[in-house]
Amino acid sequence: MAETANFDDAPIGSAPKGWTITMTGKGDPQWTVEKDDTAPSQANVLKQSGKATYPLALKDGTSIKNGFIAVKFKAISGSEDRAAGLVWRAVDANNYYVVRANALEDNVVQVCGLTFCPLSHPRIQLAVRASRLTREC
Repeated sequence: MAETANFDDAPIGSAPKGWTITMTGKGDPQWTVEKDDTAPSQANVLKQSGKATYPLALKDGTSIKNGFIAVKFKAISGSEDRAAGLVWRAVDANNYYVVRANALEDNVVQVCGLTFCPLSHPRIQLAVRASRLTREC
């Protein structure tokens, strides 16, 4: 059964209900629902404005088998990373698969198996496929 997640009914300025706000690494991620009249859908969007190594917003109760996920995003700021992506098969904030697009690096990296080890160990990338960003992304 198809489901579309949006933030149209969420209160502006707060984290959305039904989402776990967390991070991998250190920092203080700040996820809030904000109004953005330039959004391709309705005007409410989920905005990450804090600073964290890998800020995460995980949709609670999600289980997909033989399905697909998609996201539209706008990279606004960031001096180290200006990225967004999709996480799936999340066990917790340290163990998940991810694909991300980074506007500063001008690429999309599909990580086929990314496991975050304890913070004293580096992440392990099992496979990576990079593509250049285009306006259509």
